[in-house]
Amino acid sequence: MRVNVQYPEAVWQIRDVRAAIEAGDTIGEILEKHLEELDADLTIKDSKASGISRREKILGISPQDTASLEERRSEVLLRWYDVPLYTERTLRRKLDAALGEENYTLTVDLENKRITCLIEMNRRLMKKSVQELFEQMVPLDYLLTVELHYNQYKDLKPYTYRQLQGRSWKQLRNEVIKLEANEELRLP
Repeated sequence: MRVNVQYPEAVWQIRDVRAAIEAGDTIGEILEKHLEELDADLTIKDSKASGISRREKILGISPQDTASLEERRSEVLLRWYDVPLYTERTLRRKLDAALGEENYTLTVDLENKRITCLIEMNRRLMKKSVQELFEQMVPLDYLLTVELHYNQYKDLKPYTYRQLQGRSWKQLRNEVIKLEANEELRLP
């Protein structure tokens, strides 16, 4: 919302006036940038790094150095909207918001008091956050298991030996593989 003022040439030729106007324009641009950032920081999903770091400080979250802004945002979302009534539905809703519906498998066994969550490899950096969420929400008498869903033999079975050749066992186990059986296998 910058206002462009046209000054008469005689006024613009005065060095001190021109310097003051240019300094005011620079400060105005910086102010507008900060106002836009504050406007974006109103909601967690639109927040810039400054809004996420402020919420992390409020919640006492220490993000990893390698965590991206999206991962940090997901962790803040996990903890920000805390609902006192903990049900399986609220747990699934929080996991959907943080990991995405397709990125985990949750198994709740009420008879044996056991909860298991398998996190897909593309969201592996969120394992610690999910573990902390479970420790907050799940009663103490339940056995919790949070693990990564590694590639298994059945996931690799459609590929030929030639497609898998040149990859280490660790790469085949840990990398995300979502290709058609007739495509050439390319792991990062």
